[in-house]
Amino acid sequence: MASYPNATYVKPQLTQALLELIKTEDYSSISISKLTKTAQVSRSSFYRNFKDKDEILNTYLQTLMETWKADLKKDPDQGFSQVLLERFYRHRDFFLSLYRSHLSWMLHDHLNDFCGLNSTLPPVAAYAIAAIADALFGWVDEWISRGMPETPAELIKLGNACPNTESMQSLLDLSDSRFQSKDHS
Repeated sequence: MASYPNATYVKPQLTQALLELIKTEDYSSISISKLTKTAQVSRSSFYRNFKDKDEILNTYLQTLMETWKADLKKDPDQGFSQVLLERFYRHRDFFLSLYRSHLSWMLHDHLNDFCGLNSTLPPVAAYAIAAIADALFGWVDEWISRGMPETPAELIKLGNACPNTESMQSLLDLSDSRFQSKDHS
């Protein structure tokens, strides 16, 4: 096993190895030893960079969400729902593996953060954002749970066929400034 002390090598190696392993193996059965062997890094390198496997997945999810948020800020006129669903679809292997591993709670937590939900918000904003984040999670959760058979465009079309579509669209359009806090960090 080669020795690569640099975190710029170790972190991506461990992340990629875990993403590959959860495609075919039960998450709970993936040992740190197996993960480090697959990643071709030492066990001590693992613990220098992560406390556990969950931290690897949480870091990966956080990176995805930050990238998506930056993309939306660059072009705020994009349809939020369409853009987000396209990003989920592009990474569907990961999300399907996450769900097979019974880790949907990670996605829920990251969507709450993505939407700006935090304990410093005043109650009216916190409850409004929680409702939006949970509506979004419910939509995506059902889609992923079903195996993501629809494309993002098909899913949007299905959403548009729902009763009271205007209300639903306003809930799902997080570009609406009424629901954005100034700083989501």
